[in-house]
Amino acid sequence: MHRPLMLAVVALAVVFALSYAVPAIGGPTAFSSASPLSIAKKALKTSKRADRRARQAQKKANQALGVLGGTVQTVSSAPKPIPEGGVDIASVDCPAGTVVISGGYALIGPEANVFSSRRAGNGWAVGGDNTAATPGSGPASLTVDAQCATAGKVVVSRHR
Repeated sequence: MHRPLMLAVVALAVVFALSYAVPAIGGPTAFSSASPLSIAKKALKTSKRADRRARQAQKKANQALGVLGGTVQTVSSAPKPIPEGGVDIASVDCPAGTVVISGGYALIGPEANVFSSRRAGNGWAVGGDNTAATPGSGPASLTVDAQCATAGKVVVSRHR
């Protein structure tokens, strides 16, 4: 006795939901007017527009790198071991006459994590831990990189 009542309530809820959803999406004709060909044409047009924007962005990036004139160099720290259960920070400084513009790291270890990667003075510093709980799993290895540009070069970025 409860089952037919439950089915009736569910059917009524579906009809009620569709009475609001179908007009909201453009009515019954919205389904028939969206042909696969028109959808494909619209997707192709959008793709071409995105491709054009990507080419423009690449051109601007190349112009910015041209201003630097190949004066960006990467400086790396020596690999720093982090023992099992240990936490440590490794850093590297840019050479005199250069300015840090970005940085990164390489952390090798089965259970190693980075908790900080940021500019520090005129260089880059990275904090890592080795959460390996298995004895004998060995230390993790943390190497820090800094990208350094010759001081005095100006890079202008304009956002539209």
